[in-house]
Amino acid sequence: MRFRPGGPDLAAWAGIDPAQVAPYKLEDVRPIRKIWAKPLAADWKNAMDNYQESYHVPAGHPGLNDLVDAPDSDDLKISTTRSARWSVGHYQSLLPDFPHLPPELQRTWRLLSILPNMALDLYPDMMDFFQILPAGPGKCIIRSGAYALPDERREARAARWLNERINAQVQEEDNDLTLAVQRGLRSSSNSVGVLSTKEVWLKQFQDPIRAKVPVTRLEEPPDPGTMATLNAQLASL
Repeated sequence: MRFRPGGPDLAAWAGIDPAQVAPYKLEDVRPIRKIWAKPLAADWKNAMDNYQESYHVPAGHPGLNDLVDAPDSDDLKISTTRSARWSVGHYQSLLPDFPHLPPELQRTWRLLSILPNMALDLYPDMMDFFQILPAGPGKCIIRSGAYALPDERREARAARWLNERINAQVQEEDNDLTLAVQRGLRSSSNSVGVLSTKEVWLKQFQDPIRAKVPVTRLEEPPDPGTMATLNAQLASL
């Protein structure tokens, strides 16, 4: 799957099992809106950290929490209990079946990370990608595009519109959470944290960064102007 000709296939580039994406016929999707890019006053890694775990969904995303049964895996199952929230409830009730998908994916949101800074969200009605692009210390750019197979059924078009509306709210909530963490990182009380056993995906994201940029393993940040030298020294050990 690719957005323009050329380049490696998805499995070779991202390490994703082709069987996970094959039912979605990504080679046939078409854009349904323009790609947008928005700045965020947070480090790119902080922003990407936010997407690597789902246990914050009940506290941070009330609409998404209503939408799915158990937000704790790559495959989120749409709840059969209709939400009282307008967008979520209508999405749950209007979402039609799609002939290209097997029964187990008809009401599933499949979320796949492509580390270090990209993800694919595969829905029954559409798909999107997002990227977190570094823009300097304390700054990043969030970039996203949305695509779908040709389907002009009224209920399919309604589902796509509602999907985008739900996810726009989720993105705003994620931005608030990321900015709050960013403020905490600047606090004098901030220290190196401990990853819990629940944070499997977060550890999977951070381990390669610690291996490639060993200065990130330090308990305290290095003095200004010393990071490159110190990082090279640590890498040689």
